[in-house]
Amino acid sequence: MIMLLTKKELELMNVLWESGEPLTSREIIDAAPNRTWHDKSIHLMLKSLIDKGLVAIVGNKPAKTKFSYLIEPILSSEEYAASQSSHLVVDNSAFLVAFLKEKKIDKKHARELLQSVVSYIEDQED
Repeated sequence: MIMLLTKKELELMNVLWESGEPLTSREIIDAAPNRTWHDKSIHLMLKSLIDKGLVAIVGNKPAKTKFSYLIEPILSSEEYAASQSSHLVVDNSAFLVAFLKEKKIDKKHARELLQSVVSYIEDQED
């Protein structure tokens, strides 16, 4: 099972997911101008995400005076959401949609799943 992310780690992952390409720590900071991230905090969060197996170093890129590592997510946002099923609240429809997409559930099976959920809810109301 993949570990839960902290709020800040999830914000950083969202920057990576939205970019669609590997980024350096400086590019992550620049892509999130509404955040007050600093080099040191970014490096600590990236180390944590590497340790959790959620991002990988995939190369390097010339920077001002040195080379910077290029970082990319190992999982898509949908894969991460689907992996967190036991930690999500029941009314989180985003989880259900991500699960359906991740598992490539066709319309027939999605309807069956929806009917099962409706039946469960109706049984709980009795």
